[in-house]
Amino acid sequence: MSMRRKFLWSMATIAFLAGSALLVSYGKTAAQKRRVTNQDPIVDFSDSESSDAKRQAKGRRYDRPKSPPITELPAGDDVLPLNAHWWLGIPALPVPQSDAIVIGEVLGGRAYLSNNRSVVYSEFPVLVEDVLKNCSPTPLFIGARIIAERWGGAVRFPSGKVQHYRAAKLGVPQPNEKYVLFLRCNGDDFDIITGYWISDGQVSPLDGDGGLQFSKYGNRTLDSFLQELREAISTSLAKGVAEK
Repeated sequence: MSMRRKFLWSMATIAFLAGSALLVSYGKTAAQKRRVTNQDPIVDFSDSESSDAKRQAKGRRYDRPKSPPITELPAGDDVLPLNAHWWLGIPALPVPQSDAIVIGEVLGGRAYLSNNRSVVYSEFPVLVEDVLKNCSPTPLFIGARIIAERWGGAVRFPSGKVQHYRAAKLGVPQPNEKYVLFLRCNGDDFDIITGYWISDGQVSPLDGDGGLQFSKYGNRTLDSFLQELREAISTSLAKGVAEK
């Protein structure tokens, strides 16, 4: 091989490797960006307890009587994620376990302290764009606004320090993003069982951080995901009617 051909071959190889590295770097950057923007709603520790009866009832539901109140940790210390194994027994498509399944846009998020200040929980207002299932007593329709809840959130102390409280593998819905949400009615509002983030015509799991049973639907097209989900809903509803 002539020197010129060797030079051109070397340059082509370098260009190929550089392009491959750029693609890998871009993929990592996109994933890292999503993790970085996975922000917790925040509650100020100095907020006074609400006198609203509904808020008090909700806070009471999250109380952990045997747990001490949340306190500020020393500088540099963080709260370890709660290893609750909450995902056990939940299928990737928890259709039978869900009172409602909707497609909706998360409009925001706000954290609250339970009544005895032992737990942080978060509320996410959701604008419903489609109702795939509703067996709850709450009327659901396109354009309705509902409140979806999850354990966890962040607490801001008077010092300015922010402490995050999460359960391992439990994701946080983000404002201005769309999700397919599997919901369990808790009275007037809903608990999030799990969900799938919708972006660029694809879905990816809200929970699991790349693992668990939910990863089955990682990077699935939205159309194929909804087709499988609707079939699962029809099968579940038909089975429920037959059992009656």
